[in-house]
Amino acid sequence: MITLKEKTQLIKHEYGLVWGAILLALIMDALPLPQWGYFYWPHWTLLTLIYWILALPYRFNIKFAWFTGLLVDFISGTWLGQNALLYILIAYATILLHKRLRFYIPQQMLFVAVVLGLYILITMWIESGRGSPDNNWYKLFSVVTGMFAWLWVYAMLRYLRRKFYYSIAHG
Repeated sequence: MITLKEKTQLIKHEYGLVWGAILLALIMDALPLPQWGYFYWPHWTLLTLIYWILALPYRFNIKFAWFTGLLVDFISGTWLGQNALLYILIAYATILLHKRLRFYIPQQMLFVAVVLGLYILITMWIESGRGSPDNNWYKLFSVVTGMFAWLWVYAMLRYLRRKFYYSIAHG
């Protein structure tokens, strides 16, 4: 049985793990890539956000998605609130479906592909509305790479989450 002190320590470490993963994902999203690599590069921050909301939906929710989206807005230089709003909508859909998506990996991959596709299409629509010449349908290739990157993100973050929980809860 876990004592209250151990539970508080667990929650502190959990938040550190989550924000560390988000920070790493933000760094990976901001890496300079050649033009062709940009089209295939998955949206690491969004994948990480989806994982944490699926894993712990009562602790990481809409506010978490909003703040993460604002961080992405600051780093990427988009309109302030653009990614925050999209991340909120994605978090809402993930929270609604988390019990159905939690255990079956192919279903999660399909969900991730649909979410990434909608995210990219809406982002392209917003950018075209503000006159960005940078809209390219090749951006949709990152849906496929993101879907397969989901396997890696899921496996790594699940391993880390379980390792941290076990090391704190069981000494």
